[in-house]
Amino acid sequence: MKFNSDFVVIGKLPEPADVMSINVRHPFPGSLFKESEFYNLLRNAKPLQPNDEKLLQWNYVPWYSVELITASGSYEFNLYRGGLGIVTAPDGSKGAMMFSLK
Repeated sequence: MKFNSDFVVIGKLPEPADVMSINVRHPFPGSLFKESEFYNLLRNAKPLQPNDEKLLQWNYVPWYSVELITASGSYEFNLYRGGLGIVTAPDGSKGAMMFSLK
C-alpha cells in the first residue's frame, strides 16, 4: 500500500446506536464475524496520522469490507489481516486506523 497524502484523521466514528444497517463482506470462504465483534474492533481502533509509517508497511491481505449506513451517510471500512483499516466517511474523506486483532 502506498502512502496517500489525501488521508485525514477521521474524527468521530458512528456508535452502534447510530447504525441503521450494516453490510459485511468477506473475500474468503469461512465464517463472518458478528456485528458486535465489528463494533468492538471499531471501539478499540486507534486513528493513524496521514504520515504514519504503518501506512507503508505490509498489512497482509484484505480481510473484511464493512459498510455502515447511518442517518449522516455511509461509512466504508476496508480491514486487512495485519490490523490496518481504511475508512471512507460520508463526505468522501479517507483515514486509516489500526485495529487490535487480539
